[in-house]
Amino acid sequence: MHYDVVLVNPPLRGITGYEHIGLEYIASFLRKNGISVKVIDPRLQKISPAKAVSDILDWNPKIVGVSIPFQDYVFDSIRFITQMRKFGIKCHISVGGIFPSFAYRELLETFPQINSVVLGEGEKTFTQLAQNVLQQRDWHQTPCIAYSSDGETKSNEIKPTLTDLDLVPFPSRDLLPFALKTLGYAAIVSSRGCFGRCNFCSVVPFFSLSGNKLKMRSAENVVEEITYLVKEHGVQFLAFNDANFLCSRERAEEIARLLIRKNLKIRYSIECRADSVERGLFKLLKESGLRKVFLGVESGSQSMLDRLKKDTTVEDNLRAVDILSELNIYTRLGFIMFDDRTSIEEVEESLAFLRKVKRKMPKGKLKGVSITARLLPLAGTEFEQYLKVSKKYLGSTFNYDYKIDDPMVRFLYRVNRFFYVSSTGFLSFLHLANRWENRWLKEN
Repeated sequence: MHYDVVLVNPPLRGITGYEHIGLEYIASFLRKNGISVKVIDPRLQKISPAKAVSDILDWNPKIVGVSIPFQDYVFDSIRFITQMRKFGIKCHISVGGIFPSFAYRELLETFPQINSVVLGEGEKTFTQLAQNVLQQRDWHQTPCIAYSSDGETKSNEIKPTLTDLDLVPFPSRDLLPFALKTLGYAAIVSSRGCFGRCNFCSVVPFFSLSGNKLKMRSAENVVEEITYLVKEHGVQFLAFNDANFLCSRERAEEIARLLIRKNLKIRYSIECRADSVERGLFKLLKESGLRKVFLGVESGSQSMLDRLKKDTTVEDNLRAVDILSELNIYTRLGFIMFDDRTSIEEVEESLAFLRKVKRKMPKGKLKGVSITARLLPLAGTEFEQYLKVSKKYLGSTFNYDYKIDDPMVRFLYRVNRFFYVSSTGFLSFLHLANRWENRWLKEN
């Protein structure tokens, strides 16, 4: 069997796999343009990397697209690419994702195994790149890509790609059977981008590359896809992969009402900001099937929230927790305990906040909150640029680090590196001498 293109979500350490809906969208675009494509995820499909590479060799594609989905897992993706080259796969290899879009220079200069990097959203760009490769045209002229030529890294003009998401074909769902078997749910994306300006998030910078920091599908279009997933694939649980499902309250309400009106017996999860949580809205969402929420509170300290540019308050966070608790909705908190300027007072405030949250949420309805998390200087983010300008950025794009200013906080963070703890349990390492340990232990 021959395929013109193979799209790969490479095996990542400690991750069982997931439905890579971005690759499925690209596959849908390719097929719409008459290009044969195979989508694989070795970890999700429970095949070894060696078997996956051997299959790719047998399929003899002209171009392989490899996702680099997470900055911390870049070497896992590179390891798979290197293995392909060692097995004798000589075709064009292109990589894409948020991280490659901002670190294309470092990738191309460090890893000659890569021929090109797709910048920004991949559907149109990768399809055009594949067409150029397959038709033996000069692929270097493809818009929205970067590549190396004569020892120099070059990037072509980034143009707006997808403006109306309702016109984008539904993703191909090649990986859905494996996702349902392994994970029990399907992925769906109803919007791209966010209206927020959080200094640590790479979502807005990524989608801003093509001119639009936020694009949303219509409620009708979203529910049409959900109907298809329920009726054709028997999907019972959906995970909305939107960075913020509630970018529009009106649209969220319309989606919920359509789900109720169509009597679609679906359960789903969303991600959202704390200031978007409103009692009436979430009662409606729960009625339509909402069961889980990833809530981006990030901190229980107002000074840290301001520094993160969350544009929210601690009161917003607590109010959101109150509402989710009242509605008995399973909640997971996005939480960042440390950045370079975190003070002991801010740590105390965040711990006090988590104590309140722990008491508010019904037993079993609050997913363990890591208090070890440090703010990551992800490529393309304002926080990364701040660290570089202030000369605090240490290491490289592939192995970054920075120093926490306060010596006591720095000590606490180092302890955390050795003792992974969850706020839903007792903090056993706090006996290692810090001035708030007794207060914490007594109040728990």
